[in-house]
Amino acid sequence: MKKIEEKMTIEQTNVWYEAADGTRFYEKDECETYEKSAKCAIRAAVCDIATLDTDGYTLCGCGSEDQQVYVVTPETDDDLKALRTYEAMIRQKYEDTFSTRILPEHKGQALLIVVGYDEDWIDVRKVDDIVKMLTGK
Repeated sequence: MKKIEEKMTIEQTNVWYEAADGTRFYEKDECETYEKSAKCAIRAAVCDIATLDTDGYTLCGCGSEDQQVYVVTPETDDDLKALRTYEAMIRQKYEDTFSTRILPEHKGQALLIVVGYDEDWIDVRKVDDIVKMLTGK
């Protein structure tokens, strides 16, 4: 008897389904159901808003596993409505009275939006205000 050793590479393919807002599911039915939800429609509208260009790196949806950071500039009334609806959806879960609300006068201004894990809190700041705070100017 002789011993034969053979190395084999096993290829594995994972399949998942991605909803309009970027949320991934392994089950097609779950993804289809989620895509029909208001939450998906609102989040997809927020993701469609132009994010701050940071030399090829976009800050939309990045952050630690505990939060997501969005830097957006609502240019249209629809952009503003999407952001305000998203904020209202989150505030239904938990009212954070220290956050600045997204206001009509924020149209055309760069906003930093930080959202807690599982969208359980939200904080909104004008980027200009953050720069002034950091630079003292």
